[in-house]
Amino acid sequence: AAAWCAARSSRLRLSGLAARMFVEQVEVLRPASATPALNILCFTRPALVEDLRTSFADMPHVRLMGGSREVLKGIGRAFLAEPVGDNYYVSNDPAVVAAKSSYRDFLHRVWPQVRDMCDIDMVVASNFAQWAQRELHTVCEETGTPFVVLFKESLKPPGLVNFYGWLYEHRRGPFTGRRMLVYNEIERQLQLDRGTTTADRIVITGMPRLDRMHAWRRRHAAA
Repeated sequence: AAAWCAARSSRLRLSGLAARMFVEQVEVLRPASATPALNILCFTRPALVEDLRTSFADMPHVRLMGGSREVLKGIGRAFLAEPVGDNYYVSNDPAVVAAKSSYRDFLHRVWPQVRDMCDIDMVVASNFAQWAQRELHTVCEETGTPFVVLFKESLKPPGLVNFYGWLYEHRRGPFTGRRMLVYNEIERQLQLDRGTTTADRIVITGMPRLDRMHAWRRRHAAA
């Protein structure tokens, strides 16, 4: 229902109502226990949330909030019709280019309201290619909110590297957010080779949610 209402309000270009529908679906995943708080909004995916919980386990000032991908998709579909999607975002079609521009302009009206109502300092997503978020990358950066991707799809065997390289370059296009965090060198090099991002904006972090397993392994390796 929230996604439908967000889509309807967006078609009517009611930015305040669309912002309110998004905010109504935001949930606190981890409250801050120290001040001043750093408020992070993530687009909820189980693996991403687990990685973030692990990353911020020793940072009591971090408040983690979850935003609805479905509500944002509802807003996005008011502007971008299929077949535009995660694996079809690069397009020279004038109608698609104009639709992206209209969507971006609308987000410029929606996002400041969402940011201020939720007191958001940073946005984190699990993949740069999620179509409804692509214009939000740009809008966040242009309005002073860092958009970071903690890229969970990084375990690619050699046989898939060329396929994903083609997909990144010809169907997904460049990342316009602040920083991309990846699990391994294979993913980092693939992103660089295909022009998705630049070397100063991509960092290898490993898989945070496996950290406690490695800690357990080190403790018990002798036994």
